[in-house]
Amino acid sequence: MDYIKYHPLIGGDTGDIDKVPMFASPQKDSVSATSSLYLEEFVPHRYRLHAKKPTSMKDYLGYKIHCPYCGAVMDAVEPHIDQYKLAVYVCKKCN
Repeated sequence: MDYIKYHPLIGGDTGDIDKVPMFASPQKDSVSATSSLYLEEFVPHRYRLHAKKPTSMKDYLGYKIHCPYCGAVMDAVEPHIDQYKLAVYVCKKCN
């Protein structure tokens, strides 16, 4: 059975536009408490970007979110829900 995975992003607190996943964890609370940006893999190879602080679409669309599996830059395919639940991303190479 698959479960939701959370991927904290390196570069979340810096001005760097490259955001790279570190590892996968099933623990949402620990990842969200320690990371300003993280990916929620709610189905295999489909990720919602989450932010600890309010984030505008202008800001997050400027980020280069890298795939947790192959490292390629992913594409935003669905819009944000609010300032904390941001766009959904997919990787063209892995999908």
